[in-house]
Amino acid sequence: QQPQQPQQPQQPQQPQPPTPYERVDQWLGSRKDFFMEERVKDKYENHREVPMNMVVVAGPAARWAFWSILIWPSALLFALLLWSHTPCSSDKNHFANGSLTITLLFLALLFTFSCVISYKCMRYTLIPEVQLRGGAVILGKEVSFEVWLVWVTVNTLLQNCDLAFSTLLMVRVLKSVSTPWFLFGAGNCGQTHIEEIWKLTWDSSLFASAHFMNDLGFLSTICWLLIFLQPLYTLGKTWPVKEVSYEMESEQFGYKVLLSFLDCFLISPEDGIAPESKEWHADVYLTLATYGRLAPLTDQNNGYMRARYAVEERKANAPVRCLQLIFKRMRHILSSFVLIDLFENVVKLELQISVFAISCYLMPEKKDHMMVLTVLVSLLSAAQRFYAKVMQVYSLWRFKRSLQEQVEAKHNGHDVPNYDHFMNSVRRLGETLFFFIVAALVFGILVSHSCVKLWAALFHCKKGMWNFGTGCVA
Repeated sequence: QQPQQPQQPQQPQQPQPPTPYERVDQWLGSRKDFFMEERVKDKYENHREVPMNMVVVAGPAARWAFWSILIWPSALLFALLLWSHTPCSSDKNHFANGSLTITLLFLALLFTFSCVISYKCMRYTLIPEVQLRGGAVILGKEVSFEVWLVWVTVNTLLQNCDLAFSTLLMVRVLKSVSTPWFLFGAGNCGQTHIEEIWKLTWDSSLFASAHFMNDLGFLSTICWLLIFLQPLYTLGKTWPVKEVSYEMESEQFGYKVLLSFLDCFLISPEDGIAPESKEWHADVYLTLATYGRLAPLTDQNNGYMRARYAVEERKANAPVRCLQLIFKRMRHILSSFVLIDLFENVVKLELQISVFAISCYLMPEKKDHMMVLTVLVSLLSAAQRFYAKVMQVYSLWRFKRSLQEQVEAKHNGHDVPNYDHFMNSVRRLGETLFFFIVAALVFGILVSHSCVKLWAALFHCKKGMWNFGTGCVA
């Protein structure tokens, strides 16, 4: 009789990851019906174990997101209305008084419009996102639906404040100066001493040789018009060259848009990243949401993309396909960072603080509280967007490094298909990251310069005006 073998201790069972249905139920609970269109609900009930593909539901969401383009003509109408209701200041040592009532009314309408469009889109896209990524993560911590909703609501308000206060600043400056940069100068207050102060400050700076910058009216107009590069780029990346369908499960093979030809110059077939000169409804939807300031649609998109990369990694030809997705995402982040964070937020911040410093020069005993408010909102918005962009790029780069280590480990003594293409793709991603780092450094330098100018205007320079390298302007 053989001795009885001692029983091995049972290993604790690993907890099973939640199913897509459970992820939605855990995070949204009974609210999920409020965020599901009927056709999405049918697919959700019939496919509980497999998350819905965004390609299936993105068509109707993209159609609703196209309405966000209306914020740009509304900004032009707001500027015209504000111009006609901005009286000249009774004190010649003060900028024209912008109508705060009209500004707040425009901001309320813009915010309401953004919330409505976001809700219409989320009825198609929120459930597929939650099925794949789970709940929301803010500042590295998982949060409840209620906390996330407050977070994206505040972000939406901040982004709308950017556009409203940028327009208010432009109208106040152009109304005050004498140069006819807006409506051919109709109704200008003609306070030439404001322009003289700016000209004196610029001519005493290290960049005095750039004479075209010493015209405050011209500078304000250019800063405001830079914002309108965003709708031009948005239309180019979303408007199809031929008629397409925006129904569910439509255009699953993609379609060309107005700027599709640019991909042929940016990517070559030898890079291993196929020059996808097509866009899908999900790409169009994300571009419209980004430039339309629809924060609820873009806030957790990075978490969704990471989960999608993990799914793609398990498929055939995974490394090259994953890099295609990462490269496309990096280009989207880089373009939005340049057009929104640099060309809008930073340029506007520099101009806002310069105008505030001029007001301190003119009236050192009385600060312009409206300008202080707009500067603080701009600083807060710029910091939040910069943090989000950096974390997105860092997350993508970590995933790329993990993918690269896996491929190189397999390649050590084995033949990996498309290995040369994969390494060329890694190189191109490195170039894209380099451009982002350069843009981030420019962003950091300009924001730091703006903060020093604000500190000098409030506390350091008696007359408010300060130049880098030369100090306070006498």
